[in-house]
Amino acid sequence: MTTPPPVLFFSDTTVLLNFGLAGELDALGALLAGRGKWSGTVAHETGRQGRRHGLPELRERSVLFLGEPVHPHDGEHRLTRERRLSFASPGDAPDEHLGEAETLTIIETRALHAVFITDDGQVPGRTHVPCLSTWDIVRTCFRRGILTLDAAVAMHACLLQRRRVHVPELRDPGAFVTWLTSS
Repeated sequence: MTTPPPVLFFSDTTVLLNFGLAGELDALGALLAGRGKWSGTVAHETGRQGRRHGLPELRERSVLFLGEPVHPHDGEHRLTRERRLSFASPGDAPDEHLGEAETLTIIETRALHAVFITDDGQVPGRTHVPCLSTWDIVRTCFRRGILTLDAAVAMHACLLQRRRVHVPELRDPGAFVTWLTSS
């Protein structure tokens, strides 16, 4: 009997930015424990978004636990563009949703044993790839002792102040703590 390969965790830009803005990128790296990955587009977006949000080192720090980006093969480029179009809404920038599309295409076409960490709410309903959000990861970090309660609450407060808490039931600080500490 063969042992299945370890689960890989592909990150999206928003998750990296959230952990970076809150000063908790090391917690994300500790949780992923050498199993983190990212696509070429996500790596590029991370550098651009990091600079835009005052974190010029975000891409370089992310390389430490995500490694070098995974780039699409020739046939995956067309599939990525098609998938990106399916995610797009009228008025979206030409590269909006490209990171999500590229990541899912790579995971699916290569049949990788992987989870996608993304805050794009439309993704879980459009793929068979398991998805986790920033908040799922925060909760897991807390439960594993990687983040203290104070650190998780501080992260929540930081992201709430920056209007980066997009889950309505987690916007209230008290509700967040109750959710975080519930079994």
